Amino acid sequence: MNKYQKVQGTESLFRDPHNGAVLNVNVDEIKRAKILKAERKKKALEFEAVKEDVETMKQDMADIKGLLQRLVEKNG
Repeated sequence: MNKYQKVQGTESLFRDPHNGAVLNVNVDEIKRAKILKAERKKKALEFEAVKEDVETMKQDMADIKGLLQRLVEKNG
């Protein structure tokens, strides 16, 4: 870590003086961040799937309503 400068007030963050990037060297924090990111992505995908299901159900209900209306008109 000689080429990196320690970020003041932290134990695991270092700054690259060449490009200003802040690097986290705490492996446990990195793993936890990756797990949280994967969980957020999974929830977002699940939410999108639910939205698609709702849209499909709306269309199905509209189709059923149309069929019922035609039946009533034909037999009414």
